[in-house]
Formats: sequence, structure tokens, C-alpha cells
Amino acid sequence: MSTPYDEFKTTVYDYAIIGTGVTESIVAASLSHQHKSVVVIDPHQLYGVHSTYINYRELENTIKDLTTSYSIEIPLKDLSLQRSISIDLTPQLFYANGSLINLIAEAEIHKYMEFLSVDAVYLYTKDKIMRVPDSKNELFTCNDLTLIEKRQLMKFLNDIYTERKLTPEETQLYKGISSFRSLRKYMNSIKLSQLCQDMVIYGICMSSDNDMDNPLEILSRLQKYANSLGKYGTSPFILCRYGFGDVAQGFSRSSSVVGGIFLCCHPFSEITKKDNEYHIQCLSPVGRTGMTQFTVRSKNLIKNAFFEKGIESRKVNYLQAFTTKELPFERRGYFTLPGISQKSIQGIASRIEDMTTIALSVEHIDGEEHVLEQALEKIFSEYKEKCVFMIKYSLELRQWKEMKNNNGVLICSDGTIGINSDIDIIVNEAKSLCGEKLFRDDEIVEEVPIEEFQQLEKRKKEEAQTTQQEVEEKKQENIN
Repeated sequence: MSTPYDEFKTTVYDYAIIGTGVTESIVAASLSHQHKSVVVIDPHQLYGVHSTYINYRELENTIKDLTTSYSIEIPLKDLSLQRSISIDLTPQLFYANGSLINLIAEAEIHKYMEFLSVDAVYLYTKDKIMRVPDSKNELFTCNDLTLIEKRQLMKFLNDIYTERKLTPEETQLYKGISSFRSLRKYMNSIKLSQLCQDMVIYGICMSSDNDMDNPLEILSRLQKYANSLGKYGTSPFILCRYGFGDVAQGFSRSSSVVGGIFLCCHPFSEITKKDNEYHIQCLSPVGRTGMTQFTVRSKNLIKNAFFEKGIESRKVNYLQAFTTKELPFERRGYFTLPGISQKSIQGIASRIEDMTTIALSVEHIDGEEHVLEQALEKIFSEYKEKCVFMIKYSLELRQWKEMKNNNGVLICSDGTIGINSDIDIIVNEAKSLCGEKLFRDDEIVEEVPIEEFQQLEKRKKEEAQTTQQEVEEKKQENIN
């Protein structure tokens, strides 16, 4: 009796990829468009590994496999709100002109996704939340800065903007920061006030630390901020309406269009190497005839670090709260809250239709178990009475620095270490695996039209042929 898994008995794939995280999905799409045979295996039901989007009904069955711990702090009592509650497990901002967004456009997967502009950036300081100015108009109407502070910050931002097209090493700002090896010390030298410095470090550079000392990282953040201003809205940031996992799904779909094989809900038990081939023992989901055991063979193996033991990771704590109440801010905002924890707490508040979601993250520090609730209270003081659902959880995450090769197996990392991560490094990670040019124009293949569209096109063609035939017959009659 034949099964859907019979093809794996005779096929040796160029690449087997374990995990459907964002990096793996980009790599799968790039390799597929380079005419490599690719099979992607993931024991989870949803795409994305950590970067996934879980609706309320799937929450209990899904989140326990991905988190180190979780707790529902405020249970949902009104079940009519179930459809309005979904958890973006690693909520993330995109630079509007960052390399990941540009790659999404280059690979033409934006048609599978929906993006929303972030309206404002907010900083918690001096016991209140204030908006970080992102334009001349915002700067000059800001009531939280003195006239002198406005002029100082305007000059600093103008210097960034005028040098935004240069490489970091070519800028005067890079030379100044390099001489001090501290962004704080450099800003002190140019007489920026403490408040302006906080706006730059926490609000513009999205740092979770009180200072930054890497000139290349500082300039990279500042230039991306300047290059992204005004592209899709007033702030330089955008976000996925249906979560960061949409990126993984989009690139996975692009891969499958040109032959990539995806096996979600397929656990694997053992990986061995024999005769220069990797043999991956897999199990099918439970069906009417039970589970089918089969072997996937490949010449190369790429694996998400989630499935590899002994890889260094960092623990990040998250809190997500949901309320039907509108907050006294813009509809979508990025929040940075220093001073509550040893690390600045990062947050995204977004209102879609009739539900407001507040997502917060901070790197785990022993003894700081309740700092996320303290931060939430600064943004939404009525959360205990007005939240309809609230959940806390922790993730072990691994951010890419260089490609890890574990006995021939290439290990991919997570794309994020908290909300303030520079997720554009995902593109660098994918390039380290597939080459500098991930997609070429002649490699992008349009998705096969749906059956109804094909039938419509066929009918139009037949009607055009009939019309042409009638015209020819009339011409012949006139000649006769």
C-alpha cells in the first residue's frame, strides 16, 4: 500500500532544514529559487518556531512546547472575545527602510503579508511618558523640552540625517563616538542634556542599556532610523499585523511555490550521517492508520538552535495584556521604559479594531520577577481592572553573531532577543548561508493562479477566438 511518504525512499535532497524560523524560511526560499531541492521539517504545528503567532484557542497546546515557563495572570472570562486575542510570541518592530523589509519586497512576499505603521515612539522618564520627537514639527511643538534642548537635539538629528547615505566609518559622528568609546560621553561633549541623551539612547537607538560603546552598532541604528523616517508614516518603524511569524510563513510559501517540501507536525527522533548523507528519522502526524515512520535523506543539514543542545542562549521575559479600552496614546506606539529594571523595558502597544494589545519584554535578571507588571502600570494604570486577558512567559533565545558549524551541521539562531532587537541581522545570517545575493529578479516565480482564475482566462481566450472567427467569416462573405 502506497503512502504520501514513499518519495522519501528514493529522493536525496540537496538540503534538509530543521525548523521553520525566520532565518530557516529565508534560506529555504533562497535555495529553492536557486533550483536546489529543499525539505523543511518542523515538529510544531505552526510556522516560525519562537517567531510564531498563536490564536487563543491554540494557546494552551502550543505555548508550553516553546516557552521555558508561562502563566496566565488574568484569565479570559468573556469567551466572545476569543477571536480578538492572539499572541505574537516574539513581537517585533521593523525599520521601514531596513534590510529585512527590503528583502521582503525583493522576494515579492509582501503580497502575503499586511503591515501597519507605528505612529510614535514614547519614553518613560521623570515619572511620565513623553513622546520622542521624530520630525521638525514634533520637535518644535514638544512641551517636554526647553528651547535650548530643542536646538541641541535638532542639530544632533540633522547631523545624522545629512550623513545618512555615508558608510558609518565616513561620518564625523563615528569619529567623535570612537574617540570617546561611549555614546553618553560623546553627547556630554556636545552639551546634549540628560533628557535628550535618553531620547537618543532609548528611543532612537532602542538600547536596553544606559550607554552604548560600539561605534558601528550606534551608527547602524542611527542611520537606519534616519533612512526610515517618513517612508511609511511619521515614525521610522512598522510592524506585521499578524505577527512576526508572518515573515516565516511568507518565505516558506515562496519556497513551496518552486518545489520546497514542508513537513510541519512531523517530529524527528534521530539524525545520523552515513556515506556523506544525513538520515533524519521522522514520524508523520497521527492519521487513520496511525503514525508512519520514514527517513529523509539529504546532502546538507541546517538546524534551528532550538533543536540543538548546548547552544548559548539568553532568557527573555515577556508580558502581553489585552483590553477593549483605548489608551491615551496613538493607535500604535513603541515604548521604552528605563529605570524600572537594570535593563530598559521595551514595549509595543497596538490597537486593531476593538482590541488593544500591550506587549512588553526585558532580559531576565534574577530577583526582578515583577518589573513587567510595574512597566505595564506606567502605560496602563487600570490594567488590573480593565484587562480582559494577560499572560507572562519566558523564552530561551539565541541571537546570531557568526555561523555555528556543529560537526558539519549549520546552526541557525533566533532573529530576536526582545522587542528592541535589530532583526536586520537575520538577513546577514541568511547571506552567510546562501551567498550575498539571496534572490535575483529572474529567480522569482509567481505563484500558480488558482483554478477559478485559470478557468476564467481559458473562457476569455475561447471567446476571443470565437469573435475572431466570426470576423473572418464576415470578411469572407463580403468578398463573395
